[in-house]
Amino acid sequence: MRKKRKNKDKLDFTNDRIFKYVLSSDIDLCREFIRRIDPEINTEGIRYIEKGHEAIAGAEQKMVSFDVYAGNKVIIINLEMFNYKPLQFIKTARHNAAMIDSDLKKGLKAADLPDIVVILLCSFDPIGQGRPIYRYSMHLDEDPDFKLDEGRKIVIVTNKGYKNASEELKPIIYLLTRNPEPIDDPFYQKIQKAVKEAKTNPEVRKDIMMQEAREQYFFEKGEKKGEKKGRMKTLEEAIRKTAEILGELKLSANEIQSKLLEKYPDNAGLINKILASDDFTAA
Repeated sequence: MRKKRKNKDKLDFTNDRIFKYVLSSDIDLCREFIRRIDPEINTEGIRYIEKGHEAIAGAEQKMVSFDVYAGNKVIIINLEMFNYKPLQFIKTARHNAAMIDSDLKKGLKAADLPDIVVILLCSFDPIGQGRPIYRYSMHLDEDPDFKLDEGRKIVIVTNKGYKNASEELKPIIYLLTRNPEPIDDPFYQKIQKAVKEAKTNPEVRKDIMMQEAREQYFFEKGEKKGEKKGRMKTLEEAIRKTAEILGELKLSANEIQSKLLEKYPDNAGLINKILASDDFTAA
């Protein structure tokens, strides 16, 4: 008789906060994780950037990402977990790379720009070809085999094609399948041990509870359909809630305004109104 499959634990490696905890709490584990995805990267020199990038949970999408440096040649590696497909998934990698570039010092010469590797980890297949991993970069339309090295590489890791994946990549693909049955692999077991530690960490659990509360808030508001007035009220509450979260991260008023305008480009007036209100304060 076939064994009944265990229910998936929503607090597994694919949970945003747990994923970040696991890869940001053990530099050796982080190095090994990246090496298995892209063996060309000199992972020996990997270290964490002091100030990583973290996007905020919102009505449309949620993400947690952080950056690391790699090797003697400066390479910025951005890792991000996705549990469902945003409306503009393919543009997400472009957005992440652009955010990293915008954080670099102004006036930096083109020759001094570091290489960027954006790694998107997905518990689904955003391309739909059933492959465990997709890599893409710039090339000439007139000659697809001629690659243009602009210093940006995009890597998408999925939960598909486990049998076709390399032996070193298989544990990562298996984690993304969210299959609760364990596999006999030391690297997989090391990650699962870190996941277990994360689930018992008070700060991580607090972050998860706050994340779930925000998601439920946005979900309930997003589900409500009605007249224009009702929709505007929902939008205002979403912007206000996002502004409060940004404020908790100690961003300045200008930084909060900039990020809100990126997310809600057609609502500048409403954003300014919220930021100017007496009940809103920023760092």
